[in-house]
Amino acid sequence: MIRLGVIGVDEPHCCELSRRVRGATLVSVPQTSLLSDAPHDVDAVAFLGPQLPEQVVIEHLIAAGTHVLLGTVELHSVEVLDAATQHASTKHVQLVVSNPDRTLPSRRLIFDEIASGKLGVPGLIRIHRWEPAHRTRLAGPNSLPAPLVHDLDLTTWLKGVSPNLVFATGRTGSDESGDVIQVHLGFADGGMALIDYTSILPPGDGYQSLSVICSSGAVYADDHPNRQLVFGGGTAGAEATDEGLLPISNLLQTFIDRVVTGDEPRTDVDWWRQAHGVAAAVRRSLQTGRAVMMEDR
Repeated sequence: MIRLGVIGVDEPHCCELSRRVRGATLVSVPQTSLLSDAPHDVDAVAFLGPQLPEQVVIEHLIAAGTHVLLGTVELHSVEVLDAATQHASTKHVQLVVSNPDRTLPSRRLIFDEIASGKLGVPGLIRIHRWEPAHRTRLAGPNSLPAPLVHDLDLTTWLKGVSPNLVFATGRTGSDESGDVIQVHLGFADGGMALIDYTSILPPGDGYQSLSVICSSGAVYADDHPNRQLVFGGGTAGAEATDEGLLPISNLLQTFIDRVVTGDEPRTDVDWWRQAHGVAAAVRRSLQTGRAVMMEDR
C-alpha cells in the first residue's frame, strides 16, 4: 500500500477517491510542502486540476525518489518533459504524463468502439469546446490554449495517426479577449477533423461535443443529451450531468498500478510530442493564413 499525495483535489473529493482506488492511501498535500525533503512522507504525488507545477518542483520530487503523475490541463514543453523523463529514469521512478480527457468514460468508450473495428475506419472527427472566459488563461505550446491542445491529442489518439495537413483560422487572445480558433486537419487516408475552440462565452456553463463518423457507423458524446430537466417553478432549467470522479479515479488507478507493480520506468511523452508537433503547425497556420504540411512546420 503506497501513500499518494494529491494536488488539485479538495479534501472531501480526496477522501472519496481514496475509497475508490486500490493499492494506495490518498492524502491531500499542500503545494507549499512539495519542496521539503519528504512532503508528507508520500511515495508518489499526483498533480490534477488546471495548473501545472513548476519545473523545479517536478525535478525536486524526482530527485527525492518520488513518483510523479502529471494529469493537469496546463502542459509543459517537450523539452522540459524530456529532461524530467531522463531524470526519472536515472532515479528509477515513474513519471507519467497524461491527457485527463482520455480518461473520461465517454471518450474511453468511443476509443474502444473504434479500436474494436466494428465502426470501420474513422473518416470525420468533429470536436466543439466552447468555454467561458478564464480568469487565468491556461496556455499550451506555441501560446495555444491548453484545452485545444488536449483536443488535438484526442484527435490523433482516436484516428491513430498524426495529420499530414493543418489549417487554422481565428485568433489567440489574452485573459480578457479570449480565444476563437477553428482547426482543420487532413490525414493521408483522406480522413479529416474539424476542431473549434472558444473562450469568449459569458460566465456560466460551457459546451463540449465529440463525434466520429466512420466507414461503417458513428459514435458521439454530446453535452446536449446529457442534461436533465429541472422543474422548480418558472422556466424549467437544464442541469448538466457530468462524469463525476470516475475519470480521476481511472487516471489515478492506472498510475498506482504502475507504481505498485514496479514496472520499469518508460517514457510517457510520445503522445505529448505528437500533440506538440500538431500544435506548432496550428500556430504557424494562424500566423501565415495558409495550410501547413506537417513536414514543413
